[in-house]
Amino acid sequence: MRPPSHHATPLPRPARGFFVRLALLVFLLIAALQSISIYFETLWYGSLGFESVYWYRLRMQSLVFLVVAVVSAIILRLVFRLVTPPQGYTRRPFLQIGQEAIVIPTADALKRLATPAAVIIGIFFGLSFSADWSTFALFANRSTTSTVVDPIFNRPLSFYLFTLPVLEELAGWLLAVSVIGMIVAVVLAVTDMLATFKGVSLALCILLVAIAL
Repeated sequence: MRPPSHHATPLPRPARGFFVRLALLVFLLIAALQSISIYFETLWYGSLGFESVYWYRLRMQSLVFLVVAVVSAIILRLVFRLVTPPQGYTRRPFLQIGQEAIVIPTADALKRLATPAAVIIGIFFGLSFSADWSTFALFANRSTTSTVVDPIFNRPLSFYLFTLPVLEELAGWLLAVSVIGMIVAVVLAVTDMLATFKGVSLALCILLVAIAL
């Protein structure tokens, strides 16, 4: 027998607009700070005759930021939508904590919030990885001429110097994405009346794959 249907009040549009404005504010703040940094560092590197080195670093940082931010946002959006409980009668209209009643958004409202939330988190992922641009630059310009190999795993020396650091970065990124998905799934499952924990099971599988990697 199905539990009674609840018609929770959808999340108002200003809430979604808040996330959009927050993302825009973060972007403008980062752009302003980076513009000042670029101006002064260009003068410094130019005075030393290494301006081309600075512009290469800036291109690599921008490329790493863009790729990581976009990929993170897409994957997080997908994870958020997968772990969101289905709409309809499974949603409680509110969560009672003591004498306070906290209104819970509908599943449709949560799905609409998935995109701006994923974009904001993706930006922070991109900033974090762009700080390690040298790791990816070394991998992109790696040399495979070394004949020295590891006697146990039969890996060349270039693998440990250039490839393994990138794989460790990607494994850490996947683990962080999995933990975020797990937290979101647990929070959403707590507000699910049927408590089927389908989203938690899916998020746990992703987390275990990341740990295994």
